[in-house]
Amino acid sequence: MKIESLRRRPGGTVVELETTVYRFQPTPDDPRHQADVEIKSHIERFLSIPEGFRELDGVTEANPLKSSRVHAAVYDLPDGSRMTLAELTSRAFRESGLGVTEWNNLSDEEAYEQIDTTLREIKYELVHEDNEPAGDTENTLVPEQDDEPEQVLDEEPADDEQDEAPKEEPEPAVKESEQSDKPAGDSDKVEGAAVKANADLDSMSREELEARYEALYKRKAHHRVGDPRLRELIAEYEAE
Repeated sequence: MKIESLRRRPGGTVVELETTVYRFQPTPDDPRHQADVEIKSHIERFLSIPEGFRELDGVTEANPLKSSRVHAAVYDLPDGSRMTLAELTSRAFRESGLGVTEWNNLSDEEAYEQIDTTLREIKYELVHEDNEPAGDTENTLVPEQDDEPEQVLDEEPADDEQDEAPKEEPEPAVKESEQSDKPAGDSDKVEGAAVKANADLDSMSREELEARYEALYKRKAHHRVGDPRLRELIAEYEAE
């Protein structure tokens, strides 16, 4: 099976899995970074990381996905890689859970919101990936460069370990206007409110978190996103 790497790094992406080295590179006829993977367990391993890999198929040139007329053609990501609008649209489509026809029937505003939310999530994940707790999957892709080691995919931790890994919730920042208008004694109240907000998130069930996420982002949360991640995204949105 051909597997595509969704991170298109200069020189391609090299991944080592159980002593087998895979080089994800474009071909003369296809710009997508791809590699042949024949070992079943390796195929399952790659496809278990939907944010990094996928099966090389899907939308064709004859049936393209509706994209955004507002977003830039290419985005420079925090980790130094680049993502085209087509790649961004493809990922937003996959995470939406919609079929091709349903996606293409979205209004321009709806398509924009789906794509923009996905871009925000990608940037947030890349900025905070170094702070992930030990229970999360450690599968950061690395470029093929002499000064960096090849990536080795370790055994994937159990799903319950990923979902239950504790994370510290960031406290929402207090706006400058609030700081200037309130006396010094009110700062304790603001901090107390932030702590209470985080405590409320910690006590929420999965269904309540998904409902809060959908209300904020106007889209359903991806089923692979764990509870700690949902809390982060909700806290980030409400802190802005």
